[in-house]
Amino acid sequence: MAAPVPSGPGVEDGRHERGRASRERVVIAFHELINEGVMEPSVDAVSERAQVSRRLVFNHFASLDNLFAAVLERQIETIRTVYVPVDAALHYPDRLREFVRTRSALHERVTPMRRASLLRVHPLTLLTDALSSMRVFMRYDVLRVFATELALAPSRQRDAQKNALSACAAWSYWRALRDEQGLDEEDARQALTLAIHALLRSAHETALGAR
Repeated sequence: MAAPVPSGPGVEDGRHERGRASRERVVIAFHELINEGVMEPSVDAVSERAQVSRRLVFNHFASLDNLFAAVLERQIETIRTVYVPVDAALHYPDRLREFVRTRSALHERVTPMRRASLLRVHPLTLLTDALSSMRVFMRYDVLRVFATELALAPSRQRDAQKNALSACAAWSYWRALRDEQGLDEEDARQALTLAIHALLRSAHETALGAR
């Protein structure tokens, strides 16, 4: 007579926990491979790194694009959790310096995933939504930090100045400095500082003159 198959809440909880743990290993493995420079990790590479079967990878994710989106969403949530906003009350030079320091560190952190995302030929809506959410967060942050200077700009120029500042602080601009211009981190930070200051200079000088 065959032994009874174990069942009950405790068994189900154990299966759920094992499934959660294996899914987590897959996500971590995929992210680690990208951070190591493997821009398009294969299922074999992911399963080997996570120490799970190929079948189990696809049990958790319908495709590698779904897995990529899950990793990207995880990274965005982590960034939002650990990111320390720059104090908008700081004196302008200190605020500018601190913003460039934190924003450049953030750009460096997300660069592997952002580079890999450029290789997705037909990205899922889930992936494009995650990237869009990150762009909204980045734009809101830079406009918040420099709200005082932006408020001094003539109203007819304010929207254009906001758009220019948002573009300057975006990852795509950082990528141009690092990849296309071939700058190291320090030189890229200096270039970003000058670019942001140039955009805000007229408004900042107006503020100084009014004191």
